[in-house]
This record gives sequence, structure tokens and C-alpha cells, in this order.
Amino acid sequence: MIGVVLGLKLVVLDASLAVALALGRAPPEELAGARLTAPPCFAAECAKALAAAARKGRTPVAALSQPEIDDARAPLIEDHRLTENDERYLRLAKARGAMLASLDRKLRRAARLEGLAVIPPEDQRR
Repeated sequence: MIGVVLGLKLVVLDASLAVALALGRAPPEELAGARLTAPPCFAAECAKALAAAARKGRTPVAALSQPEIDDARAPLIEDHRLTENDERYLRLAKARGAMLASLDRKLRRAARLEGLAVIPPEDQRR
């Protein structure tokens, strides 16, 4: 089941894809018209990755907005060997019945194992 809010598909956006978009990557077509959400760690993860990109001379071309947050707990870290932050993305996507948008290989695999759709699809990853 894919979550729908106000007639828009709901997608949990991971920092890996958000930063790639901020650095100029074309967005996956599945994000068009979607309502995006993310867990509380999103802003900090994006800031850390963008700072690293700036140190490497890669300049962001887009600004990131403050994400919607939801911080309920669930035991997914051990099941999929995820970091605490990745667990938050997966938990949020499951709770909202949303698709997960990420470039993180381990997080994408966990999402598929939990029955979630991932963006971009494997054939469009790079």
C-alpha cells in the first residue's frame, strides 16, 4: 500500500538522495507531485553531507527545507543492521505507508524487505 495525503503520494526522502538533488542530480520521476517527509535526523544528515561536499569543492545548487518529523520508536535497527538514523527513515516510511527515496544501498534493501517501494527504482539508480 502506498500512502496518499491530500491526493498526493507520500514519499520518505533520505538525506543521500536529498543531497544528490541539492548538488544538481536530476530528480527521479517518481518524486514529481509527491508529498515529501523525513525523520528528525534529516536536517543534520543533510547539513553534514553538504558541509563535506563544500570542503571537496562541490557547491550546492539548491536549498533544502525543514522536514516534517515523526519520532515514534520501532525495533528495525537489529533486524536490518541499520544505523539509528536509517532506522528512522524506514520506520517513518512504514508508519506512513510511504515510498522511500534513497541512494543508500543498505536502507533501500531494508525497505524492500519490509515491503516498501523505493525511489529511484534499481534500473534508474545511476
